Order: sequence, then structure tokens, then C-alpha cells
Amino acid sequence: MCATFACVSGECVARGVITDLDGDRYAPAPCGEDCDDSNSMIYPGATELCDGVDQDCDGEIDEGAPGIIAHRIPTPMANGVIVGMAVDFALVAVTADGSLGAMLVATDGTPGTLTTFETGIPETRPALAAALDGDTVVVIASAGESEPPRRYELTRAGGELVHLGTFTTIGTEVGVGRIAMLVLDGQEWVIFDTLSGRRFVWRSGDASALTRLTSGTQPPVVATDGTNVAVTDGDDVVRFYGTDGTDLGTQTLPGSFAVRGLASGDGFVYAAYHDAFDHALTRVTPSSFTSPTTAPFGDSMDQVQVFFTPPHVLVTRRDFDTIRGWLYTGLLEAYAATFSMAQITDLGLPPDRVTTGTNGDGLSAIFGAYNAAGEASLAILQCR
Repeated sequence: MCATFACVSGECVARGVITDLDGDRYAPAPCGEDCDDSNSMIYPGATELCDGVDQDCDGEIDEGAPGIIAHRIPTPMANGVIVGMAVDFALVAVTADGSLGAMLVATDGTPGTLTTFETGIPETRPALAAALDGDTVVVIASAGESEPPRRYELTRAGGELVHLGTFTTIGTEVGVGRIAMLVLDGQEWVIFDTLSGRRFVWRSGDASALTRLTSGTQPPVVATDGTNVAVTDGDDVVRFYGTDGTDLGTQTLPGSFAVRGLASGDGFVYAAYHDAFDHALTRVTPSSFTSPTTAPFGDSMDQVQVFFTPPHVLVTRRDFDTIRGWLYTGLLEAYAATFSMAQITDLGLPPDRVTTGTNGDGLSAIFGAYNAAGEASLAILQCR
């Protein structure tokens, strides 16, 4: 069944496997262990690539493939946000001189040219958020202590990100110091803190209204479970909203939020919080949250952030000397990979701000902004 035979000097001799359809010299079961006989790049012992496919037929995906590539961005940046697009990434940043600009970043992490589309952004406390809405990158940025936050739209043109028209404003609250946003089903959700200590939620479906929340010690965060929107309300409350703005209730965590305490998930949101000893992770719905998973070992004073990089959860941990990363499985049972500071950045010190984005091909990028160094770093998380 698995070989051709020929009569040689009166003996029946096997001459070759007849089921090797892709020509890689490996046959599929039951004649061999080739797990895909239609692709000559897939066979036992093949080199793993970062593409979600089991190249070497051992039952594991992308193991041993290059995991992360770090790049240095020489443009001085006071803040920045990385946004995953259909193929590559958009990097929106406030430069050290207070200019607001954007660049395209290739899937290997190579940065493009920063195109400035606004000046006069307060570089001392630059609040910035961005998200993808179809083919448009929506940017929300602070505009000083006397103006409400501004909304910009960017699109790809001629290999660059260009600004479409002029800006609009979000609400009437002035002096915005911290911002987060997401887009769900074409509707924008923005949560922000003012310098006077007030927190608000704004959504484009009711652009004239602001919902007041409780300001927290940590920056505001907004996430989605795929159907609803969740925000950080105060120091330990996850508040859920329906897409029509209906308040769906709250879940109070056992401890206060980590520096970035929420991340989007599938059917739930991920939450990171301080427990009695250090930090913990859990999955939260409008009606419950799961038993906690201990966060990677560190100090209770470290800056812990959680991000959803489908199909995994990325946890970063920063202290004064270093930054580290862990990739957890979607159910938070265990981590599948770890990353050192040298893998995340080649600048030799931890970034002041960290964001991530995942593009349409499933590749994720980690962006770090350095206030003191006047530089920025970018790491492409190629696998898992």
C-alpha cells in the first residue's frame, strides 16, 4: 500500500513511497509521519516558522521559531501608541518637542518615516490613545489644560499615514491627563481622567454625553469581551456597558488594579490586580470572575500590565532596572513563553510606557517610550 515494487533478479524490491504527493520525501500516515502531504515545507524535522502552523509535525505550533525582534527608534518620543492594522502596524506618537505624528511599521519591526500632523501638544504630560476602525486609525490626544481632548483620523496613502481633514473635540472637559480608547462595532469608546481628578466615559453613539466614573490611582483602561465594553471604575471596580450605553453592572476585584488592569478577551475581559502578596490575574464577566492566577514572580510595587495578543495574554512587568514579559495561554493556566529586557528592548533600560498591538496576520508588537532617554523601542512578537 505504501511503496512501489519492481522485479529485480527475480526478487520483489521496494523502489519508493508512492504516497509522497508533495515531494518532500516523507509520506503521510499510515505510510509515514508527514502531517500535510500537500505542502513540501511541512514534514518531520522541518524548520518551524512563525505562522500558526506545525511545520515539523510534532504536535506543537511555532515552538523554537524566532520569538521576538527588538528595534530602536531614534526619534525622541514623550509618548506613543502602537496599533495593529490589516498587515502592518501604525505608530502614533507625541515627540519630545510636542508634535503629534504617525508612522507605518513593517511586520519585521522596521519603522517608517514619522509624519507630523499637529503641533503644540503638551509634551510634559502627553495623553494619547489610538485604535483601528476599519482602515482608519482614530487618535485621541490631549490639547492642554484649557481645551477638551482632540480627535483625529489617519489613513494610509503613499506608504505613509496621513491626517484626514481637521480635528474634532471630545466633550467639554478640559485639562485631560490620561486617556484610553477602543472601537467596537464601529463605535468609539473613550475613557479619560482630567487633571482635576475626574474620570469620564464617552462614546461616539452619544457624542453629546459624558458618563462620570470614579477616578482611580492607576490610569483608566477600556476593554471589550467582544460584545460588551468594560472600564476601570475607581481602584478595584470593573464596570460593564452594553453597546447602547446600558450599564450592565460591576464586578469588584479582591484588590486594586495593576498599572494596566484590563485587557480585551473573548467572552470576558482579563484583569490584573494586587492581591495580598503581589499580583494576580483573572477573567471577568458582567456576572462573575474566575479564580485568580498568580502573576509572574516579582515585587508588589512593580508595574504590571496585561494585554490581549490573540490567542494569548501578554503580561509585562517593569521595575526600576528591568522589564520582563510572559505569554500566558488564553485561559491563564500557564505561560507559554518568557521574554527578557534584552529581547523587548535594546536600549538597556526599561521603557517608561508600554503598549501593544496585534495586526491582521496575528503578529503582535510591543512599543516602549522613554521620557529620559529621548528614544523609543519596538519589539515584534513573532510567535505564539
